[in-house]
Amino acid sequence: MLGTLLRVFAVVFLGSLVCSCYAGEDVPVNVESEIAKHLKAFEKSKEIDELKDAEKCIVALLSSRLVKPEEEAVTIYLETIKWCVYALDGISSVYDHEFNPNLIPSGNIPPPGGGYRSGTSPKTIKEPDIRAEYEKRLAEIAKKNEHQIYQLTLRRILKRIKETMFEASVYYIASQVKEDNPPLGALGMIWE
Repeated sequence: MLGTLLRVFAVVFLGSLVCSCYAGEDVPVNVESEIAKHLKAFEKSKEIDELKDAEKCIVALLSSRLVKPEEEAVTIYLETIKWCVYALDGISSVYDHEFNPNLIPSGNIPPPGGGYRSGTSPKTIKEPDIRAEYEKRLAEIAKKNEHQIYQLTLRRILKRIKETMFEASVYYIASQVKEDNPPLGALGMIWE
């Protein structure tokens, strides 16, 4: 009876956890094929949304352990770790080690020449050379802003992937300890 109640609770908990990961979207039936699809698409396009979707699927994969027997859960831990490694490999291809999250590019610059105010629309500048230089500067700032957002988002995903990988590793290690009261206190300390 208690086992059945725990499984029902796990299904409800898993459903809410996975649904929160997908924010109202349908959860893929074959999560691993979805992970592979999104990571392959990210490898080709470098679109951050593909990486976000892969990360959601990896979390859903690890969460699926809650409704599986222990033998299948061990496989899920190892598969989760494997997919985290693939995701980390993809992240490493676009990770900018020189990126400084504290350097925020300015978005409001004055046109060159001093005759116009900051934030002036390039269309209102009558001199073609000043307009061209101003548009060039605005395009550079827009590119820097886009890079900033991409790298910040990448770092948030990286953090979640590392946390998921660590969680799967802890569960795997715990599943391999055959003692009744395993000394897992140190893992709990690392977890915090």
